[in-house]
Formats: sequence, structure tokens, C-alpha cells
Amino acid sequence: MSGDNALECEWFDVNSVPALMFDHADILKSGLNYLRYKVRHEPIGFSLLPEKFPLLELQ
Repeated sequence: MSGDNALECEWFDVNSVPALMFDHADILKSGLNYLRYKVRHEPIGFSLLPEKFPLLELQ
């Protein structure tokens, strides 16, 4: 069940997330580090690109 502030949720740019409660900033940082690792070491990024793409789009 969600709390009273569930209607106040918003999307934020990952580089400009406001202050988070408890250990949520650590959780977010850990998740981003994991995603960055996966993108660098596995070809999952290619599935997000069209069949033909410029090198800058890949970077």
C-alpha cells in the first residue's frame, strides 16, 4: 500500500535528483553503477540503438 505522498512522485534527470531520504541515495548510486558496468561489459546497449547509428550515438 502506498503512503500519503504517493501522488507526489516525479521523474528526475539522474544527474539532478533532489535529496533523498534514508539510504535511497546510496541505492540509486549503486543501481547506476551497476547499469554503467553492464553497458560497458555486455552488449545490452546495442539493443537500445537502431540497426544503423552514428558512433556518437553509441558513445
